[in-house]
Amino acid sequence: MQIEVLQWNISYSCRTDRISDFLKNQTSAPSIICLQEVLQSSKDKIIDMLKPTDHSYSLDIRPPGKFDGKNRKLGVLTMTFGGKISESHLIERCLFPERTLFTKIDFDDHLSIKILNFHSLTGAGYKRGKTS
Repeated sequence: MQIEVLQWNISYSCRTDRISDFLKNQTSAPSIICLQEVLQSSKDKIIDMLKPTDHSYSLDIRPPGKFDGKNRKLGVLTMTFGGKISESHLIERCLFPERTLFTKIDFDDHLSIKILNFHSLTGAGYKRGKTS
């Protein structure tokens, strides 16, 4: 069995309709798509347009708190087409756990794939990140 894996930092200010149209033309089942910098509103639109078999979104696991800034509202989204997510969790002991998502995806033929979808911090030193 051959499985396509596509990973993309879509930018929080993206046009979800164009992203979804592109992804529709690039993938077929079975496949896994991992997206970074996904806002809640973007996630809902992408899921509605692509209709994956299953998905997991980091901000569904750790929603932004009342006092969290904009940088805590960027999540990562893992979608599968032709598979079923059997396990999904964040990497808790890190600076921004909501930008990490470990997912185990089960496909037919007793095939399981474990994938880590994450969005790294760029342009922020440890001291600046530590104060977040």
